[in-house]
Amino acid sequence: MADYSDGETKVVSRKANSRDSIIPVTIRPTLTISNGPDAGKKFYIEESCTTVGRSKEADIQLDDEVASRLHAEIHFNNMEFRIKDLQSSNGTFLNGSSVIEYALRHNDKIMIGETMLHFTIDRI
Repeated sequence: MADYSDGETKVVSRKANSRDSIIPVTIRPTLTISNGPDAGKKFYIEESCTTVGRSKEADIQLDDEVASRLHAEIHFNNMEFRIKDLQSSNGTFLNGSSVIEYALRHNDKIMIGETMLHFTIDRI
């Protein structure tokens, strides 16, 4: 703990990228493409906010013309992963249901465009 014996008070901001949103090293979240143009590709999620889409700016780039440029985000905060649709043209589907934002669980299936992604969380 820091020693502020000079009487100064240190104010610490708790932004979205705070300690609560750092993915613990003991878990490994993964997106594996099971169907679609990129079938077989695997992506390890390492950041607290990961974008998915066909744009070069997306963290996970899909070769899928039906996907929007920035289609969805996967957020990690308070020990929970959530998927959020970024106002995509064709929507984001979780286990067959259209979602705007929803919590992700191990073995969930995410449909973005014509791409099926399998979300898993492995403990290390």
